[in-house]
Amino acid sequence: MNASQRAQLGSIIWILIAAVAVAIFVGGHWRWGPFVVGVAVAVAGAVAYGLLGTINNEAILRIGAHKLTSGHTRLATARSAARDRLLTHCTLIAGFGLALGIASAGLGSWWPDVAQGVWTALLLLVTASLG
Repeated sequence: MNASQRAQLGSIIWILIAAVAVAIFVGGHWRWGPFVVGVAVAVAGAVAYGLLGTINNEAILRIGAHKLTSGHTRLATARSAARDRLLTHCTLIAGFGLALGIASAGLGSWWPDVAQGVWTALLLLVTASLG
């Protein structure tokens, strides 16, 4: 894991801390429905993004393999780097969705879940169109 990935994961931890603070200090009550929906959308989005990303990465690496002159070593390195990036992105999507689920439950509002669903759908559309 490189410094950029560590920084990204550290930012998700701070976002989760902020979501818990919002739920405790602003919301003051807890609703399980928005929390469960938020977590479900986050997990579904991360899994779908991971599947689409894996398909896209393999397609790109196959095309690139024909152009690589040093063969298997560079291809294995590229695959490993793509897998690491994809894992980091999926973790960020799931963590951000968890934070929205916590904030949504604490506020007792479904709007953060709706916003997360729209954001996830747009992310998946862009990812699918790039592949």
